[in-house]
Amino acid sequence: MAWNAYTLGDEKLGSYGSATYELQVLVPNDGRVWALDVPVVFTAYRIWVNQVEAASSGTVGQSAKSAVPAKYPQVVYLPGTGQTSLHIVIQVSNYENYRGGLVYRLYPQDGSRRFKSLLTWVCSAFGLFIMAGSIQLVTEALLFLQLFILFTALYMCAVFIRAVSRRREGALAAVAGAMVLGAAIMNDVLYLRGLVHTGNFTTLGLFVFIFAQSYLLSSGFAKAFSSSEELAGKLIHLNASLEEKVRQRTRALEQVNKSLERMTLADGLTGISNRRHFDIAAERLWETSIESGTPMSVLLMDIDFFKLYNDTYGHLQGDECLKEVARTLLASANSDCELIARYGGEEFAVLMSGNQKEAGRVADLLTTRIRELNLPHKNAKQGIVTISCGTSTCSHGEYASLLALIRAADEALYTAKKQGRNRYVQAEMVEGVEGTGPVDKLE
Repeated sequence: MAWNAYTLGDEKLGSYGSATYELQVLVPNDGRVWALDVPVVFTAYRIWVNQVEAASSGTVGQSAKSAVPAKYPQVVYLPGTGQTSLHIVIQVSNYENYRGGLVYRLYPQDGSRRFKSLLTWVCSAFGLFIMAGSIQLVTEALLFLQLFILFTALYMCAVFIRAVSRRREGALAAVAGAMVLGAAIMNDVLYLRGLVHTGNFTTLGLFVFIFAQSYLLSSGFAKAFSSSEELAGKLIHLNASLEEKVRQRTRALEQVNKSLERMTLADGLTGISNRRHFDIAAERLWETSIESGTPMSVLLMDIDFFKLYNDTYGHLQGDECLKEVARTLLASANSDCELIARYGGEEFAVLMSGNQKEAGRVADLLTTRIRELNLPHKNAKQGIVTISCGTSTCSHGEYASLLALIRAADEALYTAKKQGRNRYVQAEMVEGVEGTGPVDKLE
């Protein structure tokens, strides 16, 4: 991405300045992740995607003083989920790179690319001349090469002096090296012509010049290394921050998942467990009972004459009645009760790990607590809201399946309602330990 040598209207753009690129990119909505791969560029830029800043490097400015370039690659991920069009805006400022826009050389903005090309061609041609020509010819042509090198050294001095005036980094060392080289070459030219008797100093001049360039390069590398260490530290910090954010998001997602799970297992009206939760817990308790040989009991309850209650007091009051019954059942349950759930409509269910006698005590307690609420029900026999309850217990494999155990509790509930309601009935035990017949109690 460069604007150097481009023409805007009738004006040819130069190497330095600032510009804004705007792109409208169409991407397929196929779930893939798209990104911009920004290579190593000694340029300042800022990138926006759909009006949101996505990346930046250095400080974008309108002048060499306000613009601060940076030199490190980036991968800018683009938002692609559910989007088919991306609006990308890239703002760039360049006052360091000899190409405009998004290649590095020593003080490129203070020299000439044409002179660099001339120097390359002359040195290449003289190299070929040395390889192909005789020693006599090369010796006679050496003066011209020395003059060209002198001219080159003077030009380099001018470039470096210009860099010094612009306060370029390391320009003083560069101009000192170039001046020593130029003086050494001039001395050798005069020495070869017999005008001075000092000796050959070109080797020394080259040594000083190369040393100065080496100093500049090593200084640049040192700063680049320091910058890379700083960036590495920032990257480690960002990675740690990202990992912490991932952990926070993971914990948040776990909490949301738990909340969602609780919502899917809770009854929307009463707030206690729903039929789905009952089925899951019943399967788990049944497997535990079979493996360990511990007793398992199921209690099914039904609010007596609830249809008449709705017809008399309305469905809204019926909902309040269901809530009150659910709260009372939940508050009255003991530690043996594994789960209290709304089984469906006006029906409730209890799962417990106790035997038949313990199930009878819980059933007696729950029917008593509901009756003690004294919720008015003028169309009921007792004039208040009551419940009927049926229980079944599996202690020694009396039932072939969980469904059979639940069906036995349902049949016991039906018997309780048939006998007059407001009571509990325990199902017949096939191989009973504590009793062989149905036990019922009218409160």
